[in-house]
Amino acid sequence: MSTTRIEWATHVWNPISGCDRVSDGCTNCYAAVFARRHRAMATRGYQRDGRPETSGPGFGVSLHDWALTDPLRWRTRRERIFVNSMSDAWHPEVPDEYLAARWTVMYWTGADVRGRYAHHPVQTYLLLTKRPPRMRAWLKKWADRDTRIELIKAAAARGWCDQEDIDNAPFMPDRLASVWLGVSVEDQDTANTRIPQLMQTPAAVRFVSAEPLLGPVDLTRWLRPVPDCGHAGADDGCCTHPGNPTPECHRGVRCPLTAGGRWQGLDWVIAGGESGPGARPMHPRWVSDLRVACEIAQVPYFFKQWGEWAPYDPAATGRAGVVHVEPQGGIHGSAAGDTPPAGSARMARYGKKRAGHLLDGEHYQQLPGHYDDHDTPSALAIH
Repeated sequence: MSTTRIEWATHVWNPISGCDRVSDGCTNCYAAVFARRHRAMATRGYQRDGRPETSGPGFGVSLHDWALTDPLRWRTRRERIFVNSMSDAWHPEVPDEYLAARWTVMYWTGADVRGRYAHHPVQTYLLLTKRPPRMRAWLKKWADRDTRIELIKAAAARGWCDQEDIDNAPFMPDRLASVWLGVSVEDQDTANTRIPQLMQTPAAVRFVSAEPLLGPVDLTRWLRPVPDCGHAGADDGCCTHPGNPTPECHRGVRCPLTAGGRWQGLDWVIAGGESGPGARPMHPRWVSDLRVACEIAQVPYFFKQWGEWAPYDPAATGRAGVVHVEPQGGIHGSAAGDTPPAGSARMARYGKKRAGHLLDGEHYQQLPGHYDDHDTPSALAIH
């Protein structure tokens, strides 16, 4: 476990490393670059090469079982732990029983149980994937009591769990209050494919990381589902019931028609541009539109970074290139005298640090607040 420069997390925990590219968002994967460096330095866990066509040196899927139980030894709280920052949290090459062992560690150190680790601080874990079908399928297995017991027994046979884990297996839930589940998307196609799978997966907090953003993404249908109660406005989804305490009451637990129900939409949206040598620019409208959609739906929005490219500033110096980005993602050169395509944005390469993370003149680094009923907007925690 270590601290991290990833802005939306405070720490990383890597019981697994290695991955394979599955979509355009993987093209300039930072983890693959780091893995190559680790391999050159003979770092433990990074000596297995991945497939040349989808992975790379030191980036073959590897189980870091020596790090698996690290959270059981932590004596201080880690605010937001990004699990498997050097892999996909649900990569298909990771055995089911190893995922069971990882889930068990999160169970013992989370908010659901105060047993033998009652004296330990409660940790919060964030798992991100581009493979939500595996996540959903595994959690479906885990929800079955008998299968859960067999998975933990199989993990114990390999030294990843112990007898107390087996004894407690019947009582372990498939939804952990301290585990947030998310999917990574880069455009509308990946959003349409991955987010529905996430929405069908039990989770205390569901989030989307739209980074690197390579095209426009409309998340409205998942930010603000309109309940079929007969009192939701057709235009904006606001509640028109005469007894409602707020126009947005259908998002919380105080709805007079669905008292006790739970909010089923996305709880958090992260967005950002690409960094690194091969970084591709994004259109400012993409992240601005997401911000507006989240504000309307009262969903926390975290703008992580512009990446290497930011909106062109004629007064700024030190640019390494200027391009025009079309609203749908097309990129054109920006030579003197060029007429930019309609609706395009002029973007300049300033480097990640100089580009920063100001959006529309503001910092947007909101976090989910109340993790039980997601009662917004008072729950928005601005950091």
